[in-house]
Amino acid sequence: MSNPFFNDHYARNMHRLSGPVFEQGRRGITGLLLHIREGGMAQLLFDVYDSAGTPIDFMGQPALPLTSTADIALRTGALMVPFFGIRQPDGCSFKAEFDAPIPHGDPVEMMRAATAKLEERIRAHPKQWFWIHRRWKPRRQRKRAAAKIGP
Repeated sequence: MSNPFFNDHYARNMHRLSGPVFEQGRRGITGLLLHIREGGMAQLLFDVYDSAGTPIDFMGQPALPLTSTADIALRTGALMVPFFGIRQPDGCSFKAEFDAPIPHGDPVEMMRAATAKLEERIRAHPKQWFWIHRRWKPRRQRKRAAAKIGP
């Protein structure tokens, strides 16, 4: 994450909760791929904007997500399993919901399937939808992405 203070906080907590955290860049990707190939698991955020991303319809708007989650699954043979944390009525605990693995194939189609699963969860639990980043970018970029998706 670009904010170093938030990134440090996030990385410390994620490491404490789930294991290794890999930095952005070539060294981090190398470590991540090695970790997965050695049988490790990884959590990857797939709903992140990428200016070079392929437009995918998301909640009726064109979005440009990364395809790296699908690319890594294909490269390593790992399963790509969408999962979501659903906040429980007590406000403090979460229920983990796992979907079936997304079949390996074209990375863009894999990301379309993951995005559709995310939409299902948002529609089922709209009060829990919160992004810490801008999912859709300025109007000119949305228009460009919409033109690539087509009618």
